[in-house]
Amino acid sequence: MDDPGQQKMVERFVKAIEEVLDIHCTKISLEDEWKRCGPMDFRNKTLEEFLDKSIYWPNYYDGYHNFDPFRKEHREKFGCDPYTSPFMTKRWLVKLPRRPLYTSVAHILRKPPQKRNLANDITKEQRDQGIAEIAIYQEWITKHILPQGRTDGSPAPIMILPLGRPGANYRDIVPKPGGEFSTSAYDPMCLSSILGLPQLIVSIGQNPYKSRVTNRTEYAPIVGSLTRIKGKIQTMSRKHNRTLVNQRTIGSDMMLLDVAEAALEKAGWQVDVLTGSRVFAVGDNEMNSTVTRLPQR
Repeated sequence: MDDPGQQKMVERFVKAIEEVLDIHCTKISLEDEWKRCGPMDFRNKTLEEFLDKSIYWPNYYDGYHNFDPFRKEHREKFGCDPYTSPFMTKRWLVKLPRRPLYTSVAHILRKPPQKRNLANDITKEQRDQGIAEIAIYQEWITKHILPQGRTDGSPAPIMILPLGRPGANYRDIVPKPGGEFSTSAYDPMCLSSILGLPQLIVSIGQNPYKSRVTNRTEYAPIVGSLTRIKGKIQTMSRKHNRTLVNQRTIGSDMMLLDVAEAALEKAGWQVDVLTGSRVFAVGDNEMNSTVTRLPQR
């Protein structure tokens, strides 16, 4: 991660998970692993190149054609196309490149530039190709990166994903229409959802930054994110100073919650969060928080 404070917090969180589960963290590059053991027919491309349009084609194609009946009925009933927000307008409608400006009478009499919808840009074959690429990616991940179990009998691995902002997310900055979501399956934000895995995002600390709104130091929450493949495993968690061993479904939300809670308590970090402008009470440790447990109900 680019921010040193954020990186340090995540590394401490990973260390706590290592200790509570008695496992060792191995840092990997999916790009490097793809070069080493990716499908032979597709290894001529980098993983980022392979996944470039894998979710873009199905997302935009289905996002348009799933509404074909609605648009047809709307035109028949009201005589016009339905209203769309700027975001959906960008997805559904694409203007053709403008012609050069001319001063001739012929240009003045020309019709305005035509528009085409995304169905003309993305074919059914491309949509199906994107879905096929996701299936290949899913099979490769579950076989080589997140298998259900190792040949040596060791449990299935947990993956820690790099997520979250280290500072402000100002809400007075207007995003460009149509650019709110990633168009590539290579984005870490997409990994769990496109592979059908549950994902836990838990607050582990907070990072100070100078706010241009309040003109003072504010604190942005820092998170750790866990995901895992399906299966069965014994996990440990602690409740009221008691260590519990639970049989959970690997990849289930509860299993990941067990691991995260046990890791946070093992590290002596805050488990409960506050409401308001800060996630934790401000402290002087490297997590910038204090451990002040809320009363048990």
